[in-house]
Amino acid sequence: MATVMDIANYLLAKASSSEGERSNLSNLKLQKLLYYVQGFHSVLLDRPAFDDRMEAWMHGPVVPSVYHHYKAHGNGHIPAAMPVEAIEIDDQTAELIDEVFDVYAKHSAWHLRNLTHDEDPWINRYDPEMGSSEIKAEDLEAFFPSLLE
Repeated sequence: MATVMDIANYLLAKASSSEGERSNLSNLKLQKLLYYVQGFHSVLLDRPAFDDRMEAWMHGPVVPSVYHHYKAHGNGHIPAAMPVEAIEIDDQTAELIDEVFDVYAKHSAWHLRNLTHDEDPWINRYDPEMGSSEIKAEDLEAFFPSLLE
């Protein structure tokens, strides 16, 4: 299984070789892409893409370990640390990440944030008075099949 940082680095490398909106990955946008990778991976490949905890924060789903790793970039662009070829990810996972990237990276970070705010995994786990809570695997497994219809 790839680590969440392997997947984040893979997404950043894909963005660095892309053009237009796809080339601009901020921490906010990276977080939403990780959410979609985890959700689709859990449903289509019947296993999580990574083990790190995902939480429902004010601006949508977040993997705290990745957020804190890149928070120094603020809301700006995060540069790629390495080329795609240097990242060890199994072929099935790489293919799924490529598909998620192709479908979702063309949208702005704010558009993706708004999409996640209309989806059950975030809606059911975020409480503005209580703050963040964990988005569990079962939340993703229950919701993501509806995106495949």
